[in-house]
Amino acid sequence: MTSPIVTTVTVPPAIQEYYDRVLLKRALPFLVHTKWAQKRPIEKGSGKQIRFRKYNSLAPALQPLDEGVTPVGSSMTYTDVTATLSQYGDFITISDVVTLVSPDKILTEAVELLGEQEGETIDLLMRNILSAGTSVVYANNVTSRAGVAKEVQHTDLDKIVRALKRNNVRPVTRLINPSTGVGTIPVPRSYWAITHPDVGADLMKLEANGFIPVEKYPNQATVLDSEIGAYKGIRFVETTNAKVFPDAGGAIGTTGLISTGGTNVDVYTILVFGAEAYGESPLSGSTSGVIIKAHSPKDTFDVSDPLNQRSTAGWKALWTGAILQDDWIIRYECGAKA
Repeated sequence: MTSPIVTTVTVPPAIQEYYDRVLLKRALPFLVHTKWAQKRPIEKGSGKQIRFRKYNSLAPALQPLDEGVTPVGSSMTYTDVTATLSQYGDFITISDVVTLVSPDKILTEAVELLGEQEGETIDLLMRNILSAGTSVVYANNVTSRAGVAKEVQHTDLDKIVRALKRNNVRPVTRLINPSTGVGTIPVPRSYWAITHPDVGADLMKLEANGFIPVEKYPNQATVLDSEIGAYKGIRFVETTNAKVFPDAGGAIGTTGLISTGGTNVDVYTILVFGAEAYGESPLSGSTSGVIIKAHSPKDTFDVSDPLNQRSTAGWKALWTGAILQDDWIIRYECGAKA
């Protein structure tokens, strides 16, 4: 099956009309789901699978030793989490006529589109992995997603903070430096949460219960672009890529919550986690990048394109992700006010 080609039909030349050369900006979500992941690249030639190993803590030795008697001793135990690399990618084919007559720099735009697509693809893959965890709290203390019929509750957030502390989850103290992508920068000790802007609007209404909007932070130095505020040690970022289960909750009734179908509540997720809760593994040395194959007048070897009528731009990436500590990341499910 041949791929669609960008031609002068799909991108017509601007003839006899005013054409704004400044292209409109695209509306893009904040890509945040991999921001706190442990980075564990797989070396080339080492197979497609990575094993994350955790040695389990030893039980405290509370029994006094008998004089001169060697104790039984303990053995080390461990838990493995495995993940397998998969390859993802896409490309765009551009005709030579488009390149010749279009007022836009079509290849440049194609590269930007593909870069955005790659970033969002990896973000959504990680989101889906994190949203499949087994540690979950439902709004207003109901027992299943099908019963969710309340917006975010501050008492539920209190419960989540307690659970993380009870599980000895360490707060995040360092983040990848966003300006370089290399090294880390220190941040105040906190848990982090990812949610949807619809839920973010409800969080803002909890200021009387302890929610602090980001503009009221005493220190703005480490604020993230998508950060909206904090609640009792949890810092919140929002993105339209946050997981939503349309019509998966309880009856809409008079709740005033958002519903796609008008009958049942849409269920939104808040992912709350601490340090080293999850990880991602690209193939070392092959962390993707856009691949451009532009035709050349001197190219006489490509029999699939004998007249050099097509150029392509694409990307591919080998990637996998995994939850490393299931009780270090809690998925909170709630509705959102319309």
